[in-house]
Amino acid sequence: MAEKSWFERKLAKRDQKARDLVNRNLAVGEELLCARMGTFDDMAPFNKKPFFSSGVMGVTPVRIIRISDPYLNVRSIPLEHISAINQSVAGGGLFSKVTIVAPDQSLDIQCNVENAEALVTAIEEARKAAASPSLTPANADPLVQIEKLAELHTKGILSDEEFAKKKVELLGKI
Repeated sequence: MAEKSWFERKLAKRDQKARDLVNRNLAVGEELLCARMGTFDDMAPFNKKPFFSSGVMGVTPVRIIRISDPYLNVRSIPLEHISAINQSVAGGGLFSKVTIVAPDQSLDIQCNVENAEALVTAIEEARKAAASPSLTPANADPLVQIEKLAELHTKGILSDEEFAKKKVELLGKI
């Protein structure tokens, strides 16, 4: 197998950074399906003036999460609240803007067309899976949740007490 080019390594590193950023903001047992880097039209939290920021949008089986830099502004929309997903081409066909619309808010991201299509596909598949009553989420298994807790505990995100309390609760479901 040929060695990856500098550009391919850079893209792989960027995609890993996107996944890591979203994973740090997921609830226990929540699984990341897709994460892509992009840019946003945002509002500065300190003066409410518009500015252009970068960040990541992630898709889980229960919600869409958007994290924008430099303030790590985290916003999300539960899948069941999504009323529309709009995708429009910008930048002479080089970029695509994806807007997720809900009754009380909307989230958008501008990224390359391939990443936009990956996000839209992941959102649509997650919505179909969430709407299907015959499917049970993979994270419903208490053992899977305990493994995720252990990862968070090892990373220092959960304290010893938090980990022990949730572990006992999940072991009671087995």
